[in-house]
Amino acid sequence: MTKPISPSRLRKNLLSLPDEKRRESIERAFRVYPRWIMEETGRTDGLYNPKVVKHLEKSYEVYRKLWTEMLVSRHAS
Repeated sequence: MTKPISPSRLRKNLLSLPDEKRRESIERAFRVYPRWIMEETGRTDGLYNPKVVKHLEKSYEVYRKLWTEMLVSRHAS
């Protein structure tokens, strides 16, 4: 299994995308990450790992911050 991408690298990768692709990626994350977090916390097969949930929550936080920054920059211009 490969090592998951760090939140700082995720942010760097997202900022390197064109504005439209970045917006699409953020919107997709808003649909998918809450579901992934709920599925992971609801695991009953004995494979629940709190580190996975913590990583998902940190990645989701990166998306939320970028979305806020994008909304502020659009509103200011």
